[in-house]
Amino acid sequence: MNDHPSWEEILNAIERPEALDGALVEHLKTCDACLPNRKEAQALLDLLESGRLPEIPPAVLDRTRARLAAAFAEDDRTRLAVTAAELLSEAVQRTKDIAADIASLVADSWQPAVGVRGVATDAQPRVLRYESGAYAITISLVDADDGGRSILGQVVPDEGVVLPPGGSAIVQTGGTSHRAALSPHGEFRLRELTRELPELMIAVGSDRIRVPIPSGGGARE
Repeated sequence: MNDHPSWEEILNAIERPEALDGALVEHLKTCDACLPNRKEAQALLDLLESGRLPEIPPAVLDRTRARLAAAFAEDDRTRLAVTAAELLSEAVQRTKDIAADIASLVADSWQPAVGVRGVATDAQPRVLRYESGAYAITISLVDADDGGRSILGQVVPDEGVVLPPGGSAIVQTGGTSHRAALSPHGEFRLRELTRELPELMIAVGSDRIRVPIPSGGGARE
């Protein structure tokens, strides 16, 4: 062989000797002039080889895939369980609302006693009193000049009954839910409501009390 191989040819000969001309391989084994390039090429290949990731055994891959699949399945079951719990809670709440006690209106300050004439009721605060089970509910309707309405109210338990903490008064109007917490004495106030209010919902403990609101105005603010 008269000409010496290039550096790329030496690199290919060292990396894949079986794929090249045997004469070139034999030349590299005996040529002192090609020795520096051969050593450099071999060092480069050794460096690349040391940087390669080891091959993962198939058994390890199978176990890893199985664990990942189990983890994803568990995560899916958790999400499904949470979704089911939320749906159940919503269904229970709707059932409670449907099955709520309906309070009975027992007194309306704008409905004078029989025989009373000439009373200017629209100048008086309108106070409505209801009874339902172990609770008496009193509300006052207050109309604002902008056409809105507020409700002042109080939920009073019967003698010997303790008002559960965390109670609330709720009104659905205009697609919006308005909620006010009951004070320790059962007092509440709902503001910025529309004039037409079909009913008020009182939630105390596990009880739900529907309070129908009669048509008509209230006292002016």
